[in-house]
Amino acid sequence: MLKKFYQAVPVELFIFLLLMLYVVITPNNSWLTFDNKRIFEVGIIYINLIALFNVDFRGRLISHFYFFSPSIRISFIALLLLITLSATYAPLSRSAFLEEGLYLGLFLISMTVFSLFLLNKVIFNFLMIISLLVSCIVYQLNFFMLYFLRLVYKIPLYFPDLFTGFENIRFFTQYQVWLFFIINYPLFIVNKKYLLLIRLLKVTSIGWAILLFYSGSRGSVISILSGLCFSFIFFKSHALSFIKLNIKFLIYGMMGALFFFKLLPWYFGIEEISGWRSINELLSDTPRLYLLKLSLNYIITHPWLGIGPMHFAYFPNPISSYYPNPFYAHPHNSVLQYAAETGLPSALILLTITAYGIFLWIKKFKHLDESSEDRILWVVLFGTICSAFVYSLVDGVVVMPVSQVLMVIVIGWMFGLYFQFNTKAGIIKHHGLVLLGSIVLMMTLTYCILPSLRPRLLGVNASTREHPKLYDPRFWMQGHIPE
Repeated sequence: MLKKFYQAVPVELFIFLLLMLYVVITPNNSWLTFDNKRIFEVGIIYINLIALFNVDFRGRLISHFYFFSPSIRISFIALLLLITLSATYAPLSRSAFLEEGLYLGLFLISMTVFSLFLLNKVIFNFLMIISLLVSCIVYQLNFFMLYFLRLVYKIPLYFPDLFTGFENIRFFTQYQVWLFFIINYPLFIVNKKYLLLIRLLKVTSIGWAILLFYSGSRGSVISILSGLCFSFIFFKSHALSFIKLNIKFLIYGMMGALFFFKLLPWYFGIEEISGWRSINELLSDTPRLYLLKLSLNYIITHPWLGIGPMHFAYFPNPISSYYPNPFYAHPHNSVLQYAAETGLPSALILLTITAYGIFLWIKKFKHLDESSEDRILWVVLFGTICSAFVYSLVDGVVVMPVSQVLMVIVIGWMFGLYFQFNTKAGIIKHHGLVLLGSIVLMMTLTYCILPSLRPRLLGVNASTREHPKLYDPRFWMQGHIPE
């Protein structure tokens, strides 16, 4: 079993190690700022591109790409061409190509994850789940250690001070949504005789649910409930155990949040400020309506190629005519963002690929053997991707670096799970074209990122260099372009 997995050394396994370190370390270190998280993300992309110089690795990725049907492959190529055209005609091509290069690099990482899964799914599942669990446990240890210290010393619990590692609480909730269902998966497969391990897993899941409710994000709660609803709609009785377990943790999490952040502070006489906003305040929150208007305006005025990748962050943008705040880096809606920036044809192709992929996922699930150990994992990953998609309609799930890395891990994982039974060997051709493409992509990324990367590597305070009050993130924490 191990011999087959070690055939990947040192290419895929090294990238896998980097991904595991990324998901464990970046959410749990306050010294890793948003910009540092982005730099490490781009670093993994570069290493993945350099790995394509390895003939065996390149051959595996090519053959796995040919697992997709001809219509899907053509759709991917059409998508790439449309985005390239959009970037070419964008006002700031350098920034537009940087965005395109980033997403193309992330897609290649998802293909590497796909390849890793096919090398040995048992070891892949074990190591990936352990990484995500460790990340989650370490975060909770940091969180609750700070909480109890404040309780002991009677320091006010001001929201969101306990959430470390992220500049904004919403970046944490994105990370949390990606992990919520996956960290519960081991409870379905661990032998019941390991009582201590099962209790640890349950405590971890309940703690994660407590943080979900304390985060004050209605969007993340609704997205998780939506993931459960979609799982029931498409998998019916096969998803019942998955749904019941997660609903139980949600109930315990809500009760735990009330206990730790309402009852105990009241008992000890400690001031507590919650992150929950009133319904009236939410209804009067007009910026999102203005972002909706701006997105629709962009789509109407630039229907074919959009305004250009990353160009919602073009400073100053026309939202100043709608709202006093002159700048927003993205519309907090993945579909509108993509349609506004790359055009309706591109958006329709991407949505069609997504919908078709969901259809194939559900269709293949129905043909799985009833005794298959993977059945619950099919439901878990489906629920995860549905939750993240719903959350992306109200937040920047597809924008932030940690969320992007988790996104491509889950997508690559689903590719691997879907194609694990593929008996037809993929075609291996176009070696030279793929190698040339990786070189061009590296050169493009280098050219596009250097002007904004250099000051960050040299320690210049890039976030306050020009517009000290603007921290709307996109590629960098200083979200506007150009710099």
